[in-house]
Amino acid sequence: MQAGSGGLETTARPAGLEIAVFAGDASGDHQASLLLPALRKRVPSLMCWGIGGRRLREAGMELLFDASQVSAIGFVQVARLIPDMLRLLKRARRELELRRPDMLLAVDAGAFNLRITPFARSIGIPVAYWFPPGSWRRDRLSTGVEQAADYFISPYPWYAEMLRQAGARADFLGHPLLDQVRPRMTAREFSEALDLDPERDIAALLPGSRGHEVRHLLPVLLEAAALIEKQRPGRTAFAVALSDHFPAAEAAAITRKEMERQEKRVGTRPCVALARGATIEALCHAKAAAACSGSVTLEALVAGTPMVVAYRGSRLMKLEYRLRRIRIRYIAMPNILADAPVVPELRQDEATGEAIAAHLLPLLEDTPERAAQVRALSGLRSMLEPPGALERTADALLSWLRETRGAPESGGAA
Repeated sequence: MQAGSGGLETTARPAGLEIAVFAGDASGDHQASLLLPALRKRVPSLMCWGIGGRRLREAGMELLFDASQVSAIGFVQVARLIPDMLRLLKRARRELELRRPDMLLAVDAGAFNLRITPFARSIGIPVAYWFPPGSWRRDRLSTGVEQAADYFISPYPWYAEMLRQAGARADFLGHPLLDQVRPRMTAREFSEALDLDPERDIAALLPGSRGHEVRHLLPVLLEAAALIEKQRPGRTAFAVALSDHFPAAEAAAITRKEMERQEKRVGTRPCVALARGATIEALCHAKAAAACSGSVTLEALVAGTPMVVAYRGSRLMKLEYRLRRIRIRYIAMPNILADAPVVPELRQDEATGEAIAAHLLPLLEDTPERAAQVRALSGLRSMLEPPGALERTADALLSWLRETRGAPESGGAA
């Protein structure tokens, strides 16, 4: 204990490094949880607290708030969460002012982080931004993002260059997915683990990571599965890759209800299995995929898996989409990166079971459509190189922090 102002005793901070991590949705939680071990390998005494999800908690971070409770997309979803976000902002400011960490590491989540990082900087906390919002854009920076942090690490080279041109300190160190999209088992082992016929082609169905995405898209994907089974009976097994955040019982109930409905309507019952937390395995072993728009489409790109991308939302979200449609050119990451229609996209009312099945069927056969996608995805993958991004990111953050604040040297020396 040491004497504080006014004679009060305060607890001295242990020697080492203390960082706050504010991550966003499932993908931000996942990436940050993989970065923490790389940082701890260099600074074993690292203390970490902040905002994230289950993966960051399992990685040893003190979780102030579960970010999955305020994960949203679009104005309608964000508007519903404004009261929770305001409470979270208030608590985050209070914790930053009280704890004064050596660094705030913001990860994606622009709707929240762009509001908290200026406060952190105003009280003297160095801010690094990994996966800055809108970093996939080639034409412009997100409004005001260059003022949001002292140091940026972008997963795309062009965004780092635009940040530097705007006067910010920014690096591109490769995309971490290149080291993560690798199977841990064979295709046969994966099929057998899900009790699927290993002789069938696997089609991955990925309904999204947010609750509203799964509830709106999963029934449509299952309808597509029934239609595909009718077209190529006994040849396809469908692996529904679900986020750990979505309740397993609810997913099973949706699947059971939709399978019963399709059996009456189409006359077939496809071979379907639910795979929680197995997105990478599903993509690596799938011959083709039908995926919700989002980071999973980038994972499919890295895996080289041909895909059709779909998005469906509530009636209010459909109205928002109609009002904003002219501004949204592409929703699939391969198309955004290529600035061209590499993979088919189906939005809102276009995303029907019939349309998804029609686009997915050619990708399950050796067709020109499949070959063209495989070639295009391979070319886009090279834009994310070199591999080893997590290790380089850990080194870069600590090097910058030593320069800024005299952080501990690698190995834990204070």
